[in-house]
Amino acid sequence: MRDVTLSVVKNRWPAVSSFVLGGVDEEGNYKENSFAKLVKGTLGIYIYPKQWVEIAKTEGFDGDRHVNIKIEGTKFITWLYELNTLTSHILRLIDFEEEKENLRREVVEKVETLKKDPDKFIETIFNIYRLCEQLSANYNQYTFFALSTRTITYKVIKQKYPKLIENLENMTDFLGLDKIFEPDVSDAEKRRDYTLYSHRVNGLLDTIFKINEKIWKYFSDYHSRTTLFGMLVKDPKDLGAEFYKNALELLSKIGWKFPNYIETSCDSRPFGPNYDIHIYEISGPLLVKERVDWLTTRGYHYVYENNCAINLFNLFDDLAPALFLGSLKNYYYSTYTSEIHIFTFEVKINQNELSIWEGKKFII
Repeated sequence: MRDVTLSVVKNRWPAVSSFVLGGVDEEGNYKENSFAKLVKGTLGIYIYPKQWVEIAKTEGFDGDRHVNIKIEGTKFITWLYELNTLTSHILRLIDFEEEKENLRREVVEKVETLKKDPDKFIETIFNIYRLCEQLSANYNQYTFFALSTRTITYKVIKQKYPKLIENLENMTDFLGLDKIFEPDVSDAEKRRDYTLYSHRVNGLLDTIFKINEKIWKYFSDYHSRTTLFGMLVKDPKDLGAEFYKNALELLSKIGWKFPNYIETSCDSRPFGPNYDIHIYEISGPLLVKERVDWLTTRGYHYVYENNCAINLFNLFDDLAPALFLGSLKNYYYSTYTSEIHIFTFEVKINQNELSIWEGKKFII
């Protein structure tokens, strides 16, 4: 974009000065909770205020005519675009295209209002924070449903969502909840109870799950969370960390621990390009063989197999409480930082092979 002076922009957007100079002191510094700083961090629209102040101090010069408006991409705008893409996909899935067009018109009208009224802009940023809270799995039962069914057996669906079981065959296509594994056993009840379900890629539940992930990821960044929302909300929450803190408390109450009889896989350690992969072969009700592919930080590569006899049904039962609460694996307390580091996991099944992978980390 070519350089455009503040005076030129003012001709089309009279209120622009409030957006780029609001909350700037006489030295050209952003004050605490400066509106101009909020606009810069969210929309990426700004000027160098020190330049404007120095020119304005010079008799006969108009700062507006000599200072250029800058526009840059921001993490906030990218994040909103990603959320908009996901929510638009949901509207298509549930056949709300007409509603989508109405929303588009409302957004255009609101943008025009925001350009004229800085207070409305602040209100909108505050509402985005509140909406993210309301949409997150911490507080929204539909989003929690998506999170809790990411990997789930028929047995757990029956226990936790009995009404869904009554109409499961008709609802799975709408929800995008697919069978990903059915044990090859003759016992019909065991085969049904330990059938594993997960989200169809880009299905309704998968998209809701991704929206929650986007919200949690943005709010996990201390800078993003505090420099923007912190201007409007005291102590904005790390929503993911808050959720897993509560999940950890619930799992601790029932004495849950990740089963120590199975190994997890990791494709990248903190100290260099390496991996430690454990893949288990499924035969009927058992895991009968473990294949290990291990590359150390020093470059040593090991591949070997071990016979094993792990009861698949017991494994699914042992993992079920944590899978239902966002796949929390374990945690450790840092005495140095007084922080709790929480780790998650992910179950992957490909035909007759199972592996459990290290997932995300949350700090509380």
